[in-house]
Amino acid sequence: LGLSWSLAVNNTCGDSFRDPLEACDDGNTTANDGCDASCMVEVGYVCPPGGGACTASSVVPTAGKK
Repeated sequence: LGLSWSLAVNNTCGDSFRDPLEACDDGNTTANDGCDASCMVEVGYVCPPGGGACTASSVVPTAGKK
């Protein structure tokens, strides 16, 4: 018996579904809304784990502060 498995990953940024290779997916590829055109979370935003609109974070990292 020769069984084989394959897993196809549909990694489409901007479809509102966070795929395994995406940090976020807010349903578009517009920058400066929390999730950039490469589906990476932008500084100062938090995004829901399953996909959807990102929101501004109340905690913004500050360089040089300890």
